[in-house]
Amino acid sequence: MYIAERLRSQRRAVPVGPQQCSWLVYMDGDAFVREQGLPLPFFLSSLASRYRGFSDATGAVFAAEHKLDWTNLTRGALPENDPEAPFLNTGVFLTRADAPHAGGTSTAVRLFDAWLDAAAHVVHRRLWTSWPGEQGILSELVRPGSYPEAQSQAKRSKWLRKSVLVVNLTEMNSPWGRFIQHSWGRKATETFLRSQALGDALLRAGLAEPATFASFVREVQSMTVHWDVWPYFSGTS
Repeated sequence: MYIAERLRSQRRAVPVGPQQCSWLVYMDGDAFVREQGLPLPFFLSSLASRYRGFSDATGAVFAAEHKLDWTNLTRGALPENDPEAPFLNTGVFLTRADAPHAGGTSTAVRLFDAWLDAAAHVVHRRLWTSWPGEQGILSELVRPGSYPEAQSQAKRSKWLRKSVLVVNLTEMNSPWGRFIQHSWGRKATETFLRSQALGDALLRAGLAEPATFASFVREVQSMTVHWDVWPYFSGTS
C-alpha cells in the first residue's frame, strides 16, 4: 500500500514527460546494494538486453526464487537453498513510476492496486498475517499456479503478467544477488551470514569506523519518512 501511494505522490509531484523515466527501488532492512558504483540506469539497460520481457510497459521487476545447484568449494556455511515455491520475493524490487497505461494511471500503480485487491479477496485469509503473506499472493497473481494456497476471488487482468519482469535471483534479491544482496533467512547459520554480509558491506563502503557509522545513521534518520497505514483503511486520507 505504501508503494502504491508513493507512486501516486511521485506522479503528482513531478509530472513525467514522454522522454522521462523514474524508477524506485524497494529493499528490506536485510538487503543492500553490492555494486554501489553501478548506476541504476546501467543495471536496467543490462536487464533489458538479457530478458525478452523488458518493455516500455514494464511496471516492476521482481526476482523469482529457485533452487541453485552448486559445488560448495569452501565447505563453509551457506544460506538455505530449497524454496517452498517459486516465489516472487518481495524483499527487493524495482518499480517504474511512469510506465504508461490506458486511462492515465501508470502500470505500476495498477499492479499494486491489483495486488491489494487480490489480498483483500484471498481465499486463505491466514495469509493476511502469516508467511508467505503478500509474497505468496503476488506470486500467484502474476504466475497463476505457482502458489495455489494464495488463490484469490478477485478478478485478474490479462495485462498483469506483461507488466512484471521476472529475473533470476542472482541478479538481485538473494544472498547471491550481484546488484542487490538480500541476506534472508531465520536459521542460526543464516543469521550469522547476514551479520557478516552487512558488516562487510559497511567496510567496503567506508562506513565501518564508529564515528563515520554514527554520522551515517544520523543522515539516514534525517531522511526517514514516517507513514501511517490506518488512515487509508478508515477512508480519512
